[in-house]
Amino acid sequence: MKSLTSPLGAASPSAGAIQPPSQNTETSPPSEPDYIVTIRGYIFGDIDVIEPTLLNLIISLERSTVVRSVEVSKKEVKEVQGKKAMEFVIIGQCTNYEI
Repeated sequence: MKSLTSPLGAASPSAGAIQPPSQNTETSPPSEPDYIVTIRGYIFGDIDVIEPTLLNLIISLERSTVVRSVEVSKKEVKEVQGKKAMEFVIIGQCTNYEI
């Protein structure tokens, strides 16, 4: 059974006690809002090549550090002008100084 008192008889502050203000007086600058970036496009090719190509695009966007939180919101395999294609929509976030 563990004791609820602290070692050496030190008293713990009560729940209603007022704590002194924190020593950290540094304030952070107001953050700029992130902007939503939408990328729409088509990838043409064989069905087995389309998915890895989209994955490579997402990885390239994440590595570029321009767009953060990249995710595919829509992907659909279609036939465009007689060719197999995947229509996709990628959504990410971008800070305003990168636009």
